[in-house]
Amino acid sequence: MEAGGIGWHFRGTGVPGYDAPPATPKGWTLTRASGTQVGEKGWELDLTEPRAQIASPPIALSAGAAPWLRLNWWASGLEGANPFVEWTTRDNPQFSPDRRAHFTPAASPVAAKATAAETRTMICVYGLPGWKGTITALRINFDNPDPARVVIKSFHTACDTRHNINNSNSIRGSHDCFVWSQDYCSVNLRLTGRLFEASAARKPA
Repeated sequence: MEAGGIGWHFRGTGVPGYDAPPATPKGWTLTRASGTQVGEKGWELDLTEPRAQIASPPIALSAGAAPWLRLNWWASGLEGANPFVEWTTRDNPQFSPDRRAHFTPAASPVAAKATAAETRTMICVYGLPGWKGTITALRINFDNPDPARVVIKSFHTACDTRHNINNSNSIRGSHDCFVWSQDYCSVNLRLTGRLFEASAARKPA
């Protein structure tokens, strides 16, 4: 990945010329789970026992290049679960509770049609003390209380695309739009709304 990240796209976006060749589950380690098939929607997994987990092949990822992890997936049977991703580093080669990030189970069921949108889960890792140095492996624990099913479309890092010019460009765009449209009504509504929000925030609880 151009931003220095890493990822596995088992199924692409469907946009011609955009997607790289699809990934395979080769090199992944499954515990209390089974599945090597990549189907129409992605990597199909049967979580055969509680607390199933899947671990990535060895990687070498700079933590600073990956403030987020993104999991695009479908799941059924994870009600009440509290899944998490954990990782090893060059300095800490064993998985540990000190290096975990929890996330919410997928809201999209496995039985949904292939055209149904998957759940896109953004997992924030940049603020965690253990997310530093060189990441050498990732492992997802689904925390399933019972057997369940999961389909993973993709699992990859996500870089921070925010820039310090975004706010000024937003102001410039609003100015140009107003000069072009002369839409005083819209401006007044926006200003009134902002003043109302500021006033409400100052009121004592």
